[in-house]
Amino acid sequence: QIALACMHVLEAPLLEADDMGAALAVAKERLRTISDSEVLLDYALHHVSPIGDAQLSARRARSRSFLAAESARQEALRELQRLARSSGFASADVALLARLCGGPPSRELDPSWLAIEVDFARFQAILVALVPSWNQHSPFVTRLFDVFLSPLNATAKPRKASESRISSTRSTRSSAIEPAAPPMQPPTANGSKHVADGAETSAGSANEGHAARASAAAATPILEAHATSSLSFSRLVSGLGWLLRATSARRAELCFCCFDRQDRGAVSLSDFVAMLCAMYALHDTQLEHSPARTDQQRAADALTHISYEANKFARMMFDLWDEDKMGELPPAK
Repeated sequence: QIALACMHVLEAPLLEADDMGAALAVAKERLRTISDSEVLLDYALHHVSPIGDAQLSARRARSRSFLAAESARQEALRELQRLARSSGFASADVALLARLCGGPPSRELDPSWLAIEVDFARFQAILVALVPSWNQHSPFVTRLFDVFLSPLNATAKPRKASESRISSTRSTRSSAIEPAAPPMQPPTANGSKHVADGAETSAGSANEGHAARASAAAATPILEAHATSSLSFSRLVSGLGWLLRATSARRAELCFCCFDRQDRGAVSLSDFVAMLCAMYALHDTQLEHSPARTDQQRAADALTHISYEANKFARMMFDLWDEDKMGELPPAK
Protein backbone atom coordinates (compact mmCIF):
# COMPACT_ATOMS: atom_id res chain seq x y z
CA GLN A 1 0.00 0.00 0.00
CA ILE A 2 2.89 2.39 0.72
CA ALA A 3 4.26 1.72 -2.77
CA LEU A 4 0.83 2.35 -4.27
CA ALA A 5 0.65 5.56 -2.27
CA CYS A 6 3.94 6.69 -3.80
CA MET A 7 2.63 5.84 -7.25
CA HIS A 8 -0.53 7.81 -6.53
CA VAL A 9 1.50 10.86 -5.54
CA LEU A 10 3.89 10.67 -8.51
CA GLU A 11 1.59 9.51 -11.32
CA ALA A 12 0.46 12.91 -12.59
CA PRO A 13 3.87 14.67 -12.68
CA LEU A 14 5.54 11.61 -14.21
CA LEU A 15 3.05 11.48 -17.06
CA GLU A 16 3.67 15.17 -17.77
CA ALA A 17 7.47 14.77 -17.94
CA ASP A 18 9.06 15.09 -21.39
CA ASP A 19 11.87 12.59 -20.87
CA MET A 20 13.28 10.14 -18.36
CA GLY A 21 15.68 12.66 -16.82
CA ALA A 22 12.89 15.12 -16.09
CA ALA A 23 10.70 12.33 -14.71
CA LEU A 24 13.39 11.20 -12.26
CA ALA A 25 14.02 14.78 -11.14
CA VAL A 26 10.30 15.36 -10.53
CA ALA A 27 9.95 12.09 -8.61
CA LYS A 28 12.94 12.88 -6.41
CA GLU A 29 11.70 16.38 -5.62
CA ARG A 30 8.12 15.28 -4.92
CA LEU A 31 9.20 12.47 -2.58
CA ARG A 32 11.60 14.81 -0.82
CA THR A 33 8.81 17.26 -0.04
CA ILE A 34 6.63 14.44 1.33
CA SER A 35 9.05 13.40 4.04
CA ASP A 36 6.36 12.79 6.64
CA SER A 37 5.48 9.10 6.73
CA GLU A 38 2.09 10.00 8.17
CA VAL A 39 1.17 11.64 4.87
CA LEU A 40 1.99 8.50 2.89
CA LEU A 41 0.15 6.38 5.43
CA ASP A 42 -2.91 8.61 5.04
CA TYR A 43 -2.74 8.18 1.26
CA ALA A 44 -2.34 4.43 1.67
CA LEU A 45 -5.34 4.10 3.97
CA HIS A 46 -7.83 6.58 2.54
CA HIS A 47 -6.93 7.50 -1.04
CA VAL A 48 -5.47 4.40 -2.68
CA SER A 49 -7.76 1.57 -3.58
CA PRO A 50 -6.42 -1.93 -4.24
CA ILE A 51 -5.10 -2.24 -7.79
CA GLY A 52 -6.42 -5.03 -9.99
CA ASP A 53 -4.51 -7.22 -12.43
CA ALA A 54 -5.87 -5.40 -15.47
CA GLN A 55 -4.92 -1.97 -14.12
CA LEU A 56 -1.47 -3.20 -13.10
CA SER A 57 -0.94 -4.69 -16.56
CA ALA A 58 -2.00 -1.42 -18.21
CA ARG A 59 0.42 0.56 -16.07
CA ARG A 60 3.25 -1.82 -16.88
CA ALA A 61 2.50 -1.56 -20.60
CA ARG A 62 2.44 2.23 -20.40
CA SER A 63 5.76 2.22 -18.54
CA ARG A 64 7.34 -0.09 -21.10
CA SER A 65 6.07 2.12 -23.93
CA PHE A 66 7.47 5.19 -22.22
CA LEU A 67 10.86 3.54 -21.69
CA ALA A 68 10.99 2.27 -25.30
CA ALA A 69 10.20 5.72 -26.68
CA GLU A 70 12.81 7.32 -24.46
CA SER A 71 15.40 4.72 -25.46
CA ALA A 72 14.69 5.33 -29.15
CA ARG A 73 14.97 9.09 -28.64
CA GLN A 74 18.32 8.76 -26.90
CA GLU A 75 19.65 6.43 -29.60
CA ALA A 76 18.54 8.87 -32.32
CA LEU A 77 20.26 11.68 -30.44
CA ARG A 78 23.49 9.67 -30.25
CA GLU A 79 23.22 8.97 -33.99
CA LEU A 80 22.92 12.69 -34.68
CA GLN A 81 25.98 13.36 -32.54
CA ARG A 82 27.97 10.70 -34.41
CA LEU A 83 26.72 12.18 -37.69
CA ALA A 84 27.92 15.66 -36.72
CA ARG A 85 31.35 14.37 -35.68
CA SER A 86 31.91 12.22 -38.77
CA SER A 87 30.78 14.93 -41.19
CA GLY A 88 32.93 17.65 -39.65
CA PHE A 89 29.94 19.91 -39.00
CA ALA A 90 29.26 21.55 -35.66
CA SER A 91 25.88 21.05 -34.01
CA ALA A 92 24.88 24.55 -35.12
CA ASP A 93 25.69 23.64 -38.73
CA VAL A 94 23.54 20.51 -38.52
CA ALA A 95 20.72 22.62 -37.08
CA LEU A 96 21.09 25.03 -40.02
CA LEU A 97 20.85 22.16 -42.50
CA ALA A 98 17.72 20.91 -40.74
CA ARG A 99 16.12 24.35 -41.10
CA LEU A 100 17.07 24.48 -44.79
CA CYS A 101 15.39 21.08 -45.17
CA GLY A 102 12.19 22.43 -43.62
CA GLY A 103 12.67 20.63 -40.32
CA PRO A 104 11.46 21.97 -36.96
CA PRO A 105 13.73 24.78 -35.72
CA SER A 106 15.80 23.98 -32.67
CA ARG A 107 19.09 25.13 -31.21
CA GLU A 108 19.79 21.64 -29.88
CA LEU A 109 20.02 18.42 -31.88
CA ASP A 110 16.50 17.15 -32.50
CA PRO A 111 16.09 13.39 -33.14
CA SER A 112 13.09 14.12 -35.37
CA TRP A 113 15.52 15.48 -37.98
CA LEU A 114 16.52 11.93 -38.88
CA ALA A 115 13.09 11.44 -40.44
CA ILE A 116 13.66 14.28 -42.94
CA GLU A 117 13.71 13.34 -46.64
CA VAL A 118 15.17 15.72 -49.24
CA ASP A 119 14.09 15.62 -52.89
CA PHE A 120 16.17 16.98 -55.76
CA ALA A 121 14.49 20.40 -55.86
CA ARG A 122 15.15 20.91 -52.16
CA PHE A 123 18.72 19.66 -52.66
CA GLN A 124 19.28 22.34 -55.31
CA ALA A 125 17.93 25.03 -52.98
CA ILE A 126 20.17 23.87 -50.12
CA LEU A 127 23.28 23.96 -52.32
CA VAL A 128 22.47 27.48 -53.51
CA ALA A 129 21.94 28.59 -49.90
CA LEU A 130 25.31 27.13 -48.87
CA VAL A 131 27.25 28.11 -52.02
CA PRO A 132 25.43 31.09 -53.60
CA SER A 133 27.91 31.32 -56.50
CA TRP A 134 26.88 27.90 -57.84
CA ASN A 135 24.42 27.50 -60.69
CA GLN A 136 21.88 25.00 -59.36
CA HIS A 137 20.94 23.89 -62.89
CA SER A 138 24.42 22.63 -63.71
CA PRO A 139 24.63 18.90 -64.54
CA PHE A 140 27.27 18.68 -61.81
CA VAL A 141 24.57 19.27 -59.17
CA THR A 142 22.58 16.36 -60.58
CA ARG A 143 25.63 14.11 -60.52
CA LEU A 144 26.40 15.18 -56.95
CA PHE A 145 22.86 14.20 -55.93
CA ASP A 146 23.37 10.77 -57.52
CA VAL A 147 26.68 10.28 -55.68
CA PHE A 148 25.07 11.18 -52.35
CA LEU A 149 22.33 8.65 -53.11
CA SER A 150 24.80 5.84 -53.84
CA PRO A 151 25.06 2.99 -51.29
CA LEU A 152 27.41 3.78 -48.44
CA ASN A 153 30.42 1.53 -48.09
CA ALA A 154 32.45 2.70 -45.11
CA THR A 155 33.70 -0.82 -44.37
CA ALA A 156 34.95 -1.62 -47.87
CA LYS A 157 37.83 -4.06 -48.19
CA PRO A 158 41.24 -2.75 -49.33
CA ARG A 159 41.53 -2.38 -53.05
CA LYS A 160 44.17 -3.57 -55.45
CA ALA A 161 47.64 -2.04 -55.48
CA SER A 162 46.77 0.09 -58.51
CA GLU A 163 44.05 1.73 -56.45
CA SER A 164 45.91 1.99 -53.14
CA ARG A 165 46.64 5.69 -53.55
CA ILE A 166 42.96 6.50 -53.29
CA SER A 167 41.98 3.76 -50.87
CA SER A 168 44.69 4.81 -48.41
CA THR A 169 42.97 8.17 -48.01
CA ARG A 170 39.72 6.69 -46.76
CA SER A 171 38.67 7.71 -43.31
CA THR A 172 39.18 5.03 -40.67
CA ARG A 173 36.16 6.05 -38.66
CA SER A 174 33.76 3.27 -37.83
CA SER A 175 30.61 5.27 -38.51
CA ALA A 176 28.43 3.52 -41.08
CA ILE A 177 26.90 6.78 -42.23
CA GLU A 178 30.08 8.19 -43.75
CA PRO A 179 29.82 8.21 -47.55
CA ALA A 180 32.27 6.16 -49.55
CA ALA A 181 33.05 5.65 -53.19
CA PRO A 182 31.29 2.96 -55.23
CA PRO A 183 33.07 -0.42 -55.32
CA MET A 184 36.03 -0.39 -57.68
CA GLN A 185 36.34 -2.81 -60.58
CA PRO A 186 39.14 -3.33 -63.12
CA PRO A 187 39.04 -0.97 -66.10
CA THR A 188 37.54 -2.45 -69.23
CA ALA A 189 39.34 -2.56 -72.52
CA ASN A 190 36.39 -1.44 -74.59
CA GLY A 191 37.15 2.22 -73.84
CA SER A 192 40.18 2.33 -76.14
CA LYS A 193 38.09 3.79 -78.93
CA HIS A 194 37.69 6.99 -76.88
CA VAL A 195 41.42 7.60 -76.95
CA ALA A 196 41.58 6.79 -80.64
CA ASP A 197 38.86 9.34 -81.28
CA GLY A 198 40.44 11.85 -78.91
CA ALA A 199 43.91 11.56 -80.42
CA GLU A 200 42.80 13.33 -83.59
CA THR A 201 42.91 17.11 -83.38
CA SER A 202 39.81 18.88 -84.68
CA ALA A 203 40.22 20.66 -87.99
CA GLY A 204 37.74 23.50 -88.23
CA SER A 205 34.57 24.62 -86.56
CA ALA A 206 32.50 21.80 -88.06
CA ASN A 207 34.53 19.19 -86.22
CA GLU A 208 34.30 21.20 -83.00
CA GLY A 209 30.53 21.43 -83.36
CA HIS A 210 30.36 17.67 -83.81
CA ALA A 211 32.48 17.17 -80.66
CA ALA A 212 30.19 19.48 -78.73
CA ARG A 213 27.10 17.56 -79.82
CA ALA A 214 28.75 14.25 -78.91
CA SER A 215 29.69 15.61 -75.48
CA ALA A 216 26.17 16.89 -74.97
CA ALA A 217 24.76 13.47 -75.79
CA ALA A 218 27.21 11.86 -73.36
CA ALA A 219 26.14 14.27 -70.63
CA THR A 220 22.46 13.39 -70.90
CA PRO A 221 22.47 10.54 -68.32
CA ILE A 222 23.66 12.81 -65.50
CA LEU A 223 20.78 15.20 -66.13
CA GLU A 224 18.04 12.68 -65.40
CA ALA A 225 17.13 13.37 -61.76
CA HIS A 226 14.66 10.79 -60.52
CA ALA A 227 11.50 12.52 -59.37
CA THR A 228 10.85 9.79 -56.81
CA SER A 229 14.38 9.78 -55.35
CA SER A 230 15.09 11.47 -52.06
CA LEU A 231 18.05 11.80 -49.72
CA SER A 232 17.79 10.92 -46.07
CA PHE A 233 18.97 13.61 -43.68
CA SER A 234 21.89 11.40 -42.63
CA ARG A 235 23.13 11.02 -46.21
CA LEU A 236 22.65 14.71 -46.92
CA VAL A 237 24.75 15.77 -43.92
CA SER A 238 27.38 13.11 -44.64
CA GLY A 239 27.58 14.06 -48.31
CA LEU A 240 27.81 17.79 -47.64
CA GLY A 241 30.48 17.11 -45.03
CA TRP A 242 32.34 15.11 -47.70
CA LEU A 243 32.03 18.07 -50.06
CA LEU A 244 32.63 21.02 -47.72
CA ARG A 245 34.53 19.74 -44.66
CA ALA A 246 36.63 16.80 -45.87
CA THR A 247 40.39 16.68 -46.34
CA SER A 248 41.94 17.25 -49.75
CA ALA A 249 42.38 13.49 -50.21
CA ARG A 250 38.72 12.82 -49.43
CA ARG A 251 37.62 15.59 -51.79
CA ALA A 252 39.76 14.06 -54.50
CA GLU A 253 37.93 10.78 -53.91
CA LEU A 254 34.59 12.59 -54.22
CA CYS A 255 35.78 14.20 -57.45
CA PHE A 256 36.62 10.76 -58.86
CA CYS A 257 33.18 9.44 -57.88
CA CYS A 258 31.55 12.34 -59.74
CA PHE A 259 33.67 11.81 -62.86
CA ASP A 260 33.07 8.05 -62.81
CA ARG A 261 29.54 8.46 -64.15
CA GLN A 262 29.17 4.81 -65.13
CA ASP A 263 30.30 3.53 -61.70
CA ARG A 264 32.91 1.29 -63.34
CA GLY A 265 35.89 2.31 -61.21
CA ALA A 266 37.50 4.25 -64.08
CA VAL A 267 36.91 7.51 -65.96
CA SER A 268 36.50 7.45 -69.74
CA LEU A 269 37.41 10.31 -72.05
CA SER A 270 33.77 11.18 -72.77
CA ASP A 271 32.95 11.24 -69.04
CA PHE A 272 36.01 13.39 -68.36
CA VAL A 273 34.95 15.95 -70.97
CA ALA A 274 31.30 15.93 -69.89
CA MET A 275 32.13 16.55 -66.23
CA LEU A 276 34.61 19.31 -67.08
CA CYS A 277 31.82 21.04 -68.97
CA ALA A 278 29.41 20.42 -66.10
CA MET A 279 31.84 21.98 -63.62
CA TYR A 280 32.20 24.99 -65.91
CA ALA A 281 28.42 25.31 -66.01
CA LEU A 282 28.46 25.26 -62.21
CA HIS A 283 30.01 28.74 -62.24
CA ASP A 284 28.51 30.09 -65.48
CA THR A 285 26.20 33.00 -64.64
CA GLN A 286 24.78 33.00 -68.17
CA LEU A 287 23.00 29.69 -67.57
CA GLU A 288 20.21 31.07 -65.40
CA HIS A 289 17.02 29.09 -65.08
CA SER A 290 14.38 29.70 -67.72
CA PRO A 291 11.15 27.66 -67.96
CA ALA A 292 11.44 27.71 -71.75
CA ARG A 293 14.75 25.85 -71.68
CA THR A 294 15.13 22.26 -70.58
CA ASP A 295 18.02 20.91 -68.55
CA GLN A 296 19.34 19.19 -71.67
CA GLN A 297 19.35 22.49 -73.58
CA ARG A 298 21.18 24.28 -70.78
CA ALA A 299 23.77 21.49 -70.65
CA ALA A 300 24.20 21.57 -74.43
CA ASP A 301 24.76 25.34 -74.29
CA ALA A 302 27.47 24.93 -71.67
CA LEU A 303 29.15 22.07 -73.52
CA THR A 304 29.11 23.96 -76.83
CA HIS A 305 30.61 27.01 -75.11
CA ILE A 306 33.70 25.23 -73.80
CA SER A 307 33.86 21.96 -75.75
CA TYR A 308 37.04 22.88 -77.58
CA GLU A 309 39.09 23.63 -74.45
CA ALA A 310 37.59 20.71 -72.52
CA ASN A 311 38.37 18.22 -75.29
CA LYS A 312 41.89 19.56 -75.73
CA PHE A 313 42.62 19.38 -72.00
CA ALA A 314 41.11 15.89 -71.66
CA ARG A 315 43.15 14.57 -74.58
CA MET A 316 46.30 16.01 -73.06
CA MET A 317 45.54 14.31 -69.73
CA PHE A 318 44.89 10.96 -71.41
CA ASP A 319 48.09 11.27 -73.47
CA LEU A 320 50.03 11.82 -70.24
CA TRP A 321 48.37 9.30 -67.93
CA ASP A 322 46.76 6.61 -70.08
CA GLU A 323 50.04 4.83 -70.76
CA ASP A 324 48.37 1.54 -71.70
CA LYS A 325 45.96 3.29 -74.09
CA MET A 326 42.96 1.65 -72.42
CA GLY A 327 40.77 4.71 -72.90
CA GLU A 328 40.08 4.98 -69.15
CA LEU A 329 41.85 6.44 -66.12
CA PRO A 330 41.81 4.41 -62.86
CA PRO A 331 41.62 6.10 -59.42
CA ALA A 332 45.41 6.10 -58.98
CA LYS A 333 45.75 8.29 -62.07
